[in-house]
Amino acid sequence: MSITNGDILFTISLLFAIWFALTGIIWIYWGALYIAYPFGLTSFFLFQWGRKIDVKQNRYRLIKKVLTLGLIVSLVVLICILLFDQ
Repeated sequence: MSITNGDILFTISLLFAIWFALTGIIWIYWGALYIAYPFGLTSFFLFQWGRKIDVKQNRYRLIKKVLTLGLIVSLVVLICILLFDQ
């Protein structure tokens, strides 16, 4: 079994998406903008690129779910901080 470019893009994109989902809630001093969101954007672009060149497109649903979950959780945490922090 050989490793293809699609496998490499999938793995890197998945790792970046997990990093984004885990660190997206760090809003102390707007840290998520510097720690999480660059990885989320990179993962999204790799996700788009990988879907175009890879034959196994079903596995990219996992990355889409992780990125969506990370974004929703990050924005909910930010809204809660802005509304309830006094």
